[in-house]
Amino acid sequence: MTARALRSSETRTRRRAIPILAAVLVGVASVVPPSFPAQELFETLVIAQASLLAIVISVSMMSMQVSTNRFAPQLSRLYRESSFNAIVWRFGLSILLDLVLFALPTAWVGRVPVRAVVVGLVVGVASWAFVALLDIEDRLLVFLNPEPVLSSLVDSVSFERYHDFSVERREEGQVARNPILEIIQMAQTSLEQRDNYSALRAVDALEEATEQLLAGYAALSEERQQETARDIHKLFDYWNRVADLAIERGADDVLHAIVEGERAIGREAIDLDLSTAATGAVDAVFHFCAVALANNRLEAQYHATLGDLLSESLEEGMLAVAEGAVSDLSRLSQLVDRREDDLLVADDDRITPHEEFFDNWAYFLKVHHSQLETDQCRALYSHFEDEYRSIREESISDDRVDNLTRVVGPGFRELGVAAASVDVQWAVSRTTEQLLELAILTGRTSTACIRDIERIVEAGGADGVRDSIQRLQTRHETEPTSGDSDRQWDVSDPLADHHAGGEGSSRTGHDRPVRAENVSEKFDQLLDDIDGAVSEMMRVE
Repeated sequence: MTARALRSSETRTRRRAIPILAAVLVGVASVVPPSFPAQELFETLVIAQASLLAIVISVSMMSMQVSTNRFAPQLSRLYRESSFNAIVWRFGLSILLDLVLFALPTAWVGRVPVRAVVVGLVVGVASWAFVALLDIEDRLLVFLNPEPVLSSLVDSVSFERYHDFSVERREEGQVARNPILEIIQMAQTSLEQRDNYSALRAVDALEEATEQLLAGYAALSEERQQETARDIHKLFDYWNRVADLAIERGADDVLHAIVEGERAIGREAIDLDLSTAATGAVDAVFHFCAVALANNRLEAQYHATLGDLLSESLEEGMLAVAEGAVSDLSRLSQLVDRREDDLLVADDDRITPHEEFFDNWAYFLKVHHSQLETDQCRALYSHFEDEYRSIREESISDDRVDNLTRVVGPGFRELGVAAASVDVQWAVSRTTEQLLELAILTGRTSTACIRDIERIVEAGGADGVRDSIQRLQTRHETEPTSGDSDRQWDVSDPLADHHAGGEGSSRTGHDRPVRAENVSEKFDQLLDDIDGAVSEMMRVE
């Protein structure tokens, strides 16, 4: 038993002893004087108890009225509980007993033994009623804090109840309120009133309640999950509403709690293998980041959450969720690039989702290199390439820091190293082309490019690098639209072959990262430098 529970138990024990002690002491005291005003005592107790009961009820009603927006459902529950009804019954019994004894003849009550018993009984019952008021006081004081209210709401959450409310649009009961909506209402009201502490507790409760709903959703049959998937989407719409208001009015602590809650929910959904919920969590984090960016409140840890969920989904093999996360990271990167100022990156140069994009691209190769023969994994790799091109094509203002240029070189280098370390030579080949193209587009020195290529070769990517150079050096020998499938290359590229064969007509990417018609003469010089450096490394080995 905790110290707090022990103190509460001791308090209840002392309170139970008060009526007994009062009855004994006053009963004994009544026999000491030759005469005792028993009738006056009864009358005084009746008036005092009736007045006090009226005051308690009035104050409680006022508390309910004042707290209507936030705590009304919970205060109304207080009046429905048997403990409150018992208090009213105690006072009613005590007042009735006083009135009955008040009607007894004075001479009969004046007898010493009878007087002691009657007075002790009346005082004991009255004390019993008065002590019960302390419970009401405790309960009213409890509702000044959000924790007990939110805990009560979370305890009443269930997926079936949530789904039934979504269908019927109403709750059954004396005071019919939906617990999820009540938690959201408390969060919104707290934010509107700038009560950040209550808002924090409400966000924590919403996270706990959401996890309970996901657990209930996971327990359903697959058919039932498909039928109720719409309710999961609606749940994350509620998160978006709270996020919008928090970004507008909430303190940083509240924003941190929201994004951490969405990350925890996303991880829980991934652990439960709930693709719909995991995708909803990823989209909710993107929404949060996009709104935070628009309000100049984006922080590195916010968009890093997208990268975390992408990594989790890749690790668990939920590639459909990962594809959505890749798209969201790409979209967020483009939103960052569209800004007209460098306020965010000037304060913290980590404010760029581009890093998470490349980190997870490399992580994907490390985790799923043995499954890259499957269409789903190859499609995800192509999706990474397509989204990279979307980011690269986003125009950057002349007076802006180009975060992509700063990140993409090291990003492709690490991607090539990751592909080489797991011996995926076709990915090494494609990555090498990306690095070479980048050097021409951004004006990187050949020294820096050669250094990156050497790192990839040292990691085991020599075959892929040589294949890339060979393809680029012979690019004029084939028509741009014919693909590479007519030639026999040292390293087979399943993406280019698949695309050239016509099976990948839905893909928006190119056969190879670099198209012949987009390469200038400057590219040939860079190729010769790279080829010479690689040949020298191979001779040394």
